[in-house]
Amino acid sequence: GGLGAMDLTKFFDDSEKKWKYWAKPPQTSSESKSIKDGTIKEFAGHRDRVRSVGWNCHGDKMATGSSDKMVKLWKVTSTQAVSELKGHTDAVWKLAWNPTHPEQLASAAKDSTVRIWDTRLRKCAHKIDVGGSNINCSWSSQGNYVAVANMKDVVSVIDIRNSTKIMKNMKFKFMVHSMSWDKSEKYFLITTGNGTVDILSFPSMTPVHILEAHTGHCHCHDMDRGGKLLVTGGGDALVQLWDTSEMACLRSFERLESAVRSVSISHDSKYVASACFNDVPTASFDDGFQGNPESRIDISETKTGHSVRTEILNVDIVDVEWSPVKNLLLVGGLSLSSSSRNNGVVSLIGSSK
Repeated sequence: GGLGAMDLTKFFDDSEKKWKYWAKPPQTSSESKSIKDGTIKEFAGHRDRVRSVGWNCHGDKMATGSSDKMVKLWKVTSTQAVSELKGHTDAVWKLAWNPTHPEQLASAAKDSTVRIWDTRLRKCAHKIDVGGSNINCSWSSQGNYVAVANMKDVVSVIDIRNSTKIMKNMKFKFMVHSMSWDKSEKYFLITTGNGTVDILSFPSMTPVHILEAHTGHCHCHDMDRGGKLLVTGGGDALVQLWDTSEMACLRSFERLESAVRSVSISHDSKYVASACFNDVPTASFDDGFQGNPESRIDISETKTGHSVRTEILNVDIVDVEWSPVKNLLLVGGLSLSSSSRNNGVVSLIGSSK
């Protein structure tokens, strides 16, 4: 026992024969510096909570869905919406762009419908009644299918190629949070109230693998473009980075203080963005309980785990997503400031040169 049994090698840096605590801090790359120093741009327009944000595959158009029943389209260059997509009769909970087509967008709303929009014509091309209050949707990686989940944990899969027919309805016995396909469309992933990522064979939907990811709910996930990295966020306030070839955890990020609401991997797989909302006052040694509700966004490097930027915002954040072409992070939520209370917030973090 005692100090004699301790392995001190992990504290010792062999290359320079120095204690690691004295080692030079890691060099910040120019990309990390531009993310750290990048401005925050605000977009105005939604009259209620923004529930979903997303980029089209070219990265030149952004979409937001809100509890004000509206879907709005934006350009990076303007702070006003370039168009509105009207038709939903209840809150829009989730959007999904077609990964293979820059003008096709799906929206899922609590009015029991999914709408497929042609954003160029600003028209609803298809309206599919899937029943139930829809809270999630995902467009498959090769553009063939859209999956929709409702509040009763029924997942419906729509075949976009075949007159938007519902090809499958599946009722799950647990809460379904987020969904996606792998690159090949052979596997379908769901994050669950059991804290797992369930990997199902598609289209049979038979379970292939269950990844024990979090204690408590696994709220959200994202995969990088190459399908090699998976990031998950949980009710345990952890963000976990996984190697998909071995389903092994590469790294845990512990910088958030409450349930992780949204995660996103950057286009170059170098950064993970994650967001949480703290609605409980935090204890402090000086003042006892303090603080207003606030959200925290963390941007960290996947390779080193170093935090590049932390943003604390007076916003109830719901969703974050990286641009598919550059290091710009789109953020959606609800303003908590007294001047613009109850207004939807859309922000862009990063250098938008």
